[in-house]
Amino acid sequence: MPLDPGPTRRALLDAAIRLFALRGVDVVSQAEIVRAAGQRNTAALVYHFGGRDGLLEALVDEHLTRIRNRRLDLLARAVAATTTEVRPIVEASVLPFAEMVDGDWRDRAYLQIHADLTDDPAWSTADIEEQLRRSGASEVREELARRTPHLPADLRAERAMLLAALVVRVTSARARAIGRGRGAELALPHRLFVANLVDAAVAVMTAPVGPETAALTTGPTSGPADGPTSDDAATGPARTSPEPQEQ
Repeated sequence: MPLDPGPTRRALLDAAIRLFALRGVDVVSQAEIVRAAGQRNTAALVYHFGGRDGLLEALVDEHLTRIRNRRLDLLARAVAATTTEVRPIVEASVLPFAEMVDGDWRDRAYLQIHADLTDDPAWSTADIEEQLRRSGASEVREELARRTPHLPADLRAERAMLLAALVVRVTSARARAIGRGRGAELALPHRLFVANLVDAAVAVMTAPVGPETAALTTGPTSGPADGPTSDDAATGPARTSPEPQEQ
């Protein structure tokens, strides 16, 4: 009877997510992942994933699918509520990431990897870029555009990128601190951290346009935001070690 491939596949994924979060997506080799997973050679990794890129794609798919599903669920609820408030739409951008900070060690490690991938697309693959495009961020952007008619289109697009950067950077930084055993040093408990992050994100999208800014912008105030405003527009934090695996 053949052995269950599940444990080997999981061991490879776990080894990869640890190493990628610790050292960065760009520097970890296939051989290092295999050794960390307790395998003798690269055959197991090739069998399960086709290679290092395939493993990274599987890792991203595992976590980004959850982010997308949660984001679209929150967005659907916000739209169904027939309110024109910005906050429920911003929550659809913030909460899927903020909730992962309070998840397990894999979730927190992934937040650091996600920041790496969005910081430099050169570390990504065509498959991962497609996954990022299907993360639900464009749907959030379109609804934000409908609810921020006071913003010229160019400023709206820029603010959406600021929002994405804020979410990815802040959640990955907090995940990194927890992973290093510094959770007790964080200024805010988790629920207050999330509420405050949502407040800050709402402010990004709703702050009035100042006179100097208004004089410089040339964009119209109607229509959806232009330009990339999904998570792949955000920049990520520096890398540090993820926390040890929870038992």
